[in-house]
Amino acid sequence: MPDEKLSEIVNRAVSGEYDLPELQRNFVWRRDQVVKLCDSLFRDYPIGTLLAWDHPGYRQPRSGEESRRKPFWIVDGQQRITSACLLFGRKPYWSGPDEWAILQRKMRVYANINEENQEVNFGSESRASGSVSIPVDEILTKRDDGEVVGYLLSVVGGNSERFRKLIGPVNRIRNFHSTLVPMVRMDAKEPEDVAEIFDRFNTAGTRLKETDIRLALIAVFNPGWVRDKIHPFLEDLDESGWPIPPGYLLQAMTISSLGKARMRDVPDSFWQSQVQTAWESMHNSVTEVVLHLWDKGVPTIDLLPSTYTLIPLFAIHSRFSLRPDYSFQRVYQWFLTANLQSRYSGAPLEILTVDAQAVYEATSLDDCLERLQNKPAPTVDDLTNLFKEEFRKGTFPALLLHLLLWERSAKDWLLGISIKGQSQARRSGRGGVYQSHWHHILPKSWARNNKYEGANAVANVTLITESTNVRKLAARPPWDYVPRNNIGQPVMEEHFIPGPVAHEFVAGHALTKQDFDSFVDARANLLGAAAAKYMGIQQP
Repeated sequence: MPDEKLSEIVNRAVSGEYDLPELQRNFVWRRDQVVKLCDSLFRDYPIGTLLAWDHPGYRQPRSGEESRRKPFWIVDGQQRITSACLLFGRKPYWSGPDEWAILQRKMRVYANINEENQEVNFGSESRASGSVSIPVDEILTKRDDGEVVGYLLSVVGGNSERFRKLIGPVNRIRNFHSTLVPMVRMDAKEPEDVAEIFDRFNTAGTRLKETDIRLALIAVFNPGWVRDKIHPFLEDLDESGWPIPPGYLLQAMTISSLGKARMRDVPDSFWQSQVQTAWESMHNSVTEVVLHLWDKGVPTIDLLPSTYTLIPLFAIHSRFSLRPDYSFQRVYQWFLTANLQSRYSGAPLEILTVDAQAVYEATSLDDCLERLQNKPAPTVDDLTNLFKEEFRKGTFPALLLHLLLWERSAKDWLLGISIKGQSQARRSGRGGVYQSHWHHILPKSWARNNKYEGANAVANVTLITESTNVRKLAARPPWDYVPRNNIGQPVMEEHFIPGPVAHEFVAGHALTKQDFDSFVDARANLLGAAAAKYMGIQQP
């Protein structure tokens, strides 16, 4: 069929004439990808072909709400069409009101126009001198030239000279309406054929993963089930701080059921006749594992240095949790060690494929963990040295420090709220200043200004609330902020600050550079010993 104007594509997406079949995924583009699409339109670059499917008997929309008219189903191009709707400020039929409001807030694109040379950069709102920032959707929602002129005059305060400089770039953006986009429509192919095309048809959109294709096949073989079962569960996980990729759950399910991690090794018969039963077990296992991890001190997926380790964790729990010899504590200790040793770095799928067979063939939990034990266990010295490393969020030392403080119920030094309480505040959406904040006991800025080395060691970091960290302690040294705020020695010792050092802080005695080095070593030793006990590692 002939090319379509972009504005017509947006209109059809809004009315429901274009809709998403159940086999489609959520909108996954990042903001920078939406910006790149906008820039391509401005430069008149091609944005790729869109693929729609016409099947009179298919009635399984991604949203669960059937269109008012018989739709064409978008097989390839969802990310680009949804992004175009964002640029045009119009909600596509497949997006719910709440979801769309969040997307608009996160993804709004501004045209930052330089008044001297009329160059345009798209992105966040700019406050640079000599630049005017105009939301792209404000330009594209204007119905005619008169509305555009009136809006632009209001932006420049009626200044005709500034208006003349800006009207050219603004009109180029308005030309997005008439941009021609290649649209291919397929007639009357069966869902199985469409799933195969979904696999092969990778143009300008987001490249599909193997697990995405399997999810499409599940949707084809089990109409309505992906939409009604899998997607709601994934959304619930996302809202609770666990945005787990659907592929992780599919792989955990096929490992537990078949011992296979590669989707191409899984027969279609599994997706046709066994997946719903396997899913019930995996649904329960994932729910239980997330609750166990919360209880252990991992309230969100963000803390994990390797989310890939969740796949075998889910599979092991699914396969063995109902057996009498099962112990989540032992599986959890393996999980921590896998994160520490970066088990799936380098060639993750190859390693996971071997582990999948080990999990599936194991006759007991003991047998399973023994088969997965292919590296020497860490020593106390190994763990102690972790706490002497440079602190970085998202690393294993940061996770381990969080876990030790959680287990000890370490409290904020001023508010008395435990780490668990701080995390609960975040989970309930009432976090704000009560959320956990990483705090350098000797602030980095003070250490830098006073030539103290090692202030960014993990052993110089702890967790307190944002309120205490930012508003009360600021950039003062601990021998200043501790007595100033009447922070007691016991509450500091909860954070593994050695008693003698905590005593010096309370008394307001400054640490020399050598004293500070000794403090870092002493706290690293305390944390290393506690970590070894926590991970079930035998101490000499």
